[in-house]
Amino acid sequence: MIRRAMLPLLTSANGQHFLAHLPRKVTTPFIAAELAVAKTRPVSPQTMQEVEELAIAVRHRRMSCNNEVLTPGVTSLAAPVFDHRGELACTIALVGGAGGLDLAWDGVPARMLAAAARRFSERLGAPDAMLDAAS
Repeated sequence: MIRRAMLPLLTSANGQHFLAHLPRKVTTPFIAAELAVAKTRPVSPQTMQEVEELAIAVRHRRMSCNNEVLTPGVTSLAAPVFDHRGELACTIALVGGAGGLDLAWDGVPARMLAAAARRFSERLGAPDAMLDAAS
């Protein structure tokens, strides 16, 4: 039996990169479903304007985090990896226990994760413009 699981776009560190980098025609049904239950999660964006603001911030930072939103006691940082077309290929993440992973955007884990995502993107032939934005 194959079991599938999908991380939410709005509240998971990995999902936020798919939110930020995939076309809205792909993500809209998932966003709508998550917004429909967002009132039960006060840490989640509540409106499309908040969703767009989140996507802009994630694109700008090239990093996202989840601070115990999905699972109490679990935190994560994620970064995007781009392919030779400049499209999102995947994300990579660091996951740790609460208080055990520095979530600062300029902290050592974030810098190491960003460098690894850049190297991975380079190996996939990401265009220089994508790599320069990740520096």
